[in-house]
Amino acid sequence: MSRLLLRSTTCTTPRSPAPSRCLSSMAITSSDHSLKRKQALALARPFDNAGSVTATVDPSFQLDKTIFKTLPPGSLLEKVQKTKLDTILSWDPSASALIESQFNEISPLPASGDEDLHAFMAKHADFSSEHADGSFFEHLHFCRDFTALHYPSGSPKVMLMHSIIGVGTNEFPLDVSEIPNLGKLVTAHELRQIEAFPSILRLLVHGPLLAELEGASASKLKKIKKLTLHRVIDNAPLELGADEVFEALHYHLIHSIDFILGGRGALAGLHAGVR
Repeated sequence: MSRLLLRSTTCTTPRSPAPSRCLSSMAITSSDHSLKRKQALALARPFDNAGSVTATVDPSFQLDKTIFKTLPPGSLLEKVQKTKLDTILSWDPSASALIESQFNEISPLPASGDEDLHAFMAKHADFSSEHADGSFFEHLHFCRDFTALHYPSGSPKVMLMHSIIGVGTNEFPLDVSEIPNLGKLVTAHELRQIEAFPSILRLLVHGPLLAELEGASASKLKKIKKLTLHRVIDNAPLELGADEVFEALHYHLIHSIDFILGGRGALAGLHAGVR
């Protein structure tokens, strides 16, 4: 494999962000992690808490208040995504105490030093379509903190900003004209990773890229030279070198950890036929 070449990703005409609503600094900078996230941060991996956590449906949850409001109503995709978000986890007291103890061992978390990026997000990005309860920012903080703790060769800034140029449902919090200004706050390498994140997410979900990588021998993987792809927001061409490709895959692995549910059996009986 002299190079891994992907000619294009599907380009959907982006929606221009509406004027940003006023966000409090607490909404952007807070890192008050849930127990599930505290456990993943402490253990550097997801953990099966079967028997220690139960889940109930949150009757007040509204999918149309989230970034997933564009999913077709009544579709399987909508039901599956709702399953991931509309649950309330209840923890066994002993499990809760153990997680808090494990988390205290890694506290305080590394200082982010991201005040300039927080200010940029508040001023230039429209997060009005994100989770109304602020959980989307908590997701960004988790990805940033996990990277800082457990992926020292990576960039926490990439994971803090990984969704600003496009999320999985073709919402685009940042107008394309603001990307050069974002580039003034991060390195050129970090910006490439931020730009590529939405595109690689779609390529991984699509399947062939991941299948090709999984089926490649170690010697074949070493022959990868680059990945060529297109930026989702405007179809601009992007190119990642071989090392950057594997760095990007690490970011997506970290990203996926936050979407793993708390434990087998916790969701039994909820949304029968989907869970």
